[in-house]
Amino acid sequence: MSAAATTALLSQPIAQWRDIGRPEQQYVISTLTQKISFDPNLSYRANQENRPAKANSVTEAYYKRLEMELINIAAEQMIRDNQDLEQVAILEQILDCEAGFWQ
Repeated sequence: MSAAATTALLSQPIAQWRDIGRPEQQYVISTLTQKISFDPNLSYRANQENRPAKANSVTEAYYKRLEMELINIAAEQMIRDNQDLEQVAILEQILDCEAGFWQ
């Protein structure tokens, strides 16, 4: 995913990405936004502007993990939208592996 695409997705409301994610992704996003007091109706970037100036390393890890999950959802959506059957098959294989069902 390009830097421009990443910037664009992080400028969209968190709830938009949460709603198209898989159930486990929705859970991660919902839990993290609550834990770090982010408003899911705002973008990640807007929430970042409103966050406390000083955060401990654990909280910083939560910020980064949320960012990574949003990027993960967007990248998965890009693969599906491209409708490249080979790429979609590889994605499905990876998701099966993550779920413990490697075949």
